[in-house]
Amino acid sequence: MKAARRASDADKKALRTALEEQLSALHYTKATWQAYQTARATAEAVLNDEGAAVTAVTKALVALTDAREALVERETMYGDVDNSETIDAVDALLTLQAAAEKLTLTDDQKVLANVDGEGEITAADALLILKYVTRQISRFPSAAGELSALIDGTPSDNPQTFCNPLNLNYEYQKGTSYNGGREAADPAVAIFKGKYWLFASHNEGYWYSDDMIQWTFVQVDLKKPVQDEFRRFAPATMVIGDYLYLTHSESGKFIRTTDPTDPNNWEDVGRPYEGILDDWQDPAWIYDDPADGGDGFVYGYKGSSATKPIVAVKYSIDLDTGKMTLVDGPVTCIVTDKENHGFEVNGENNTNYDSNPFLEGVWANRYDGKYYLTYGMPGTQFGSYADGCYVSDSPMGPYEYCENSPVSYKASGFVRGAGHGCLFADMNGKWWKVDTVSISVNGGFERRLDIFPATFKNDGATLENGKPYASLYANTVQGDYPMYGPQADIDNFNEPGPGWQLLSYGKTATASSTLNRGKATTKARNRQGYSSCHQCKKHICPEYSQIGLIIRNHFFQILTHKLPPFPTLFILSILSQKSRICAILKKAHSDNAFTKAQCIIKYDKKEYMYGYNQK
Repeated sequence: MKAARRASDADKKALRTALEEQLSALHYTKATWQAYQTARATAEAVLNDEGAAVTAVTKALVALTDAREALVERETMYGDVDNSETIDAVDALLTLQAAAEKLTLTDDQKVLANVDGEGEITAADALLILKYVTRQISRFPSAAGELSALIDGTPSDNPQTFCNPLNLNYEYQKGTSYNGGREAADPAVAIFKGKYWLFASHNEGYWYSDDMIQWTFVQVDLKKPVQDEFRRFAPATMVIGDYLYLTHSESGKFIRTTDPTDPNNWEDVGRPYEGILDDWQDPAWIYDDPADGGDGFVYGYKGSSATKPIVAVKYSIDLDTGKMTLVDGPVTCIVTDKENHGFEVNGENNTNYDSNPFLEGVWANRYDGKYYLTYGMPGTQFGSYADGCYVSDSPMGPYEYCENSPVSYKASGFVRGAGHGCLFADMNGKWWKVDTVSISVNGGFERRLDIFPATFKNDGATLENGKPYASLYANTVQGDYPMYGPQADIDNFNEPGPGWQLLSYGKTATASSTLNRGKATTKARNRQGYSSCHQCKKHICPEYSQIGLIIRNHFFQILTHKLPPFPTLFILSILSQKSRICAILKKAHSDNAFTKAQCIIKYDKKEYMYGYNQK
C-alpha cells in the first residue's frame, strides 16, 4: 500500500491562513462558537504536526471552514461575562473579582463586564449586573448615559411577593418534643387540575393554591377511614391521569382521589409492599409516564434510618382500579458516606463523626431523561439539615452522587435548615423546592416550610459512563427575605426577589400579647432586625448575618469548583460564626480541594474565616 504523502509548508498554507483569522466570541452563539473552537484546536494540532499527511491537512481545513460558516451571529450581551448566554449572579461575582484584581478577564470578557461604559472595570459594573439580575434595573447604561439613577435602582413593576416561612395555619402538636409549638414538615407538592396541592406531616388536612402564595386549607376527619391516613408523617404525591395519589410514612396506605377539595373522595388502593418490605418509611414515588418516554411502571423509594439505606422498588399498576403490585426490588440506591460528604456528618456543626447521621426524606424526579433522588441529612433538628442528590439513567439505579451536593442548604437566618424537601416544576415550567426548616422557639422539632427557586444547570457534570447530566441547584440566599412568586416573565432562580431589606434594624419592637410560657412581649426584638448565633446566643446585626448566610449557602459549590471563589470584599469577620464555618469547611467533601489552614486566613493583619487558594 502506498504511504500517505507528508504535507509540505506549501500544502499547509491555506490552513495557516484560515487560522490567522481573528474572531470574537462576543458576536456568536455559545454552541456554534464552541464547535468553531474545537475545529480550530484540531486544525492547529495538524498544522504543528511535522508528520501530518496532506489528507489530514485537507480534512482539517474543510472542518475549520465548515465550522466558520456555521457560526451564528448574535447581539453582544453585555453583562454575560462568562459567555453562558445568561446574565446571573456568577457574572456579577466575576466582575467584582476583576475589579478587586483577584482575577484577570480576557479582552472579550472585559467588554462584556464594562456595563457602565466608563472605561475600567469597577465595583459599579458588578453592582449594575447584580441589580439587573434582581430586576431592579431593566437595562445597562450607554457609554454616555447617566449612571446614578440606574445604580439607585427601582422596584419591579409587578412585585407579587411572599416571605418564608410559608403563610400556613400550622397545627399545634402534642408531645414533649414540641412543647406546645406549631409545626408542619416533610412537604409534598403536586400540580393537579390547575392547582397546587401541598401536604405535610401529621396535619388534620392539606392546602391548595392558585399561585403558591395564598393557600386554602382542606380539613379532614381523622376519625374516618382513609382520612385517618393524614395523621401520619412524610407524605408523598403522584399524579396519574385524573387521579392524585398519596401515601405516607409509618407504613401508610396508598390512597387516591379525583377531587381533593372533598376529603370524603379519597379511596384506599392498598399496601402492595406488605409482606415484602420490612417497612414503608419516608416514601417517594414517580410514575414513569409512557407519554414522556417512560415504561408505565410506578417506582417507589423509601428509607428513614441512621443505619439503613434508601431503597427502590418497582410496581405495576392497574390504571382503572389504582391497585399496584410490587414486581422488583428492593434495590439499594443511597447509603451514607460521611467520610467523603461533609454535609452528611452529624451535628449542628457537621463535626460529630462518632454518631451516625439520619438518612431520610427521599424525593424522586425525572428530568431530561435522567432520574434524580434528593435526600435529607444529617438530622431535621440541626441548622445543618440539607438535601443532597443522586442521579441515574434508570429509575432503579445504579445512582451516582451529584458532586454539587448539598443542593439545598440554609444554616442560618430566621429559620434554619433546608432538608427533606420536595422538588417540582410550577405551571410555567420553572422549578421550586419546598423544604423543612426549623424555627425551634418552643421546642427542637418546631418546624416550618420554606420554598426556594431551583434550577437544573448544564455545568459539565457527567455520569461514570460519560453521559452528561444537568446539576440541580436551589437558591436559598436571602431565603428569609421577600421573594417573587411564580411568574412567567421572571427568572425566579436568578432573580429571586426585589432586594428589599429590613427597616427594623436596631429598633426595639414588642408584641401586643403573648401566649404565656414565660415568653415576654419584648422577645419580639430578636425577630425584628436581629439574628442570633445558635452557639453563643448573642445578637448579630443583619448585615453580618446576611453576608454569612450568602457565604454558607455557596461554599459547597466553591469547594467543588462550580462557582469562582469569593473576592476579599465578601470575606467578612463574623467572629461568632467563624468556628462553625471553619469546622464545616475542614470536613466538607474532602481535603483534596482545600487545605485546613485555608479555613482561617489573614488579610491586612485581620483574621477572616474563609480562604480560597487551591492546593
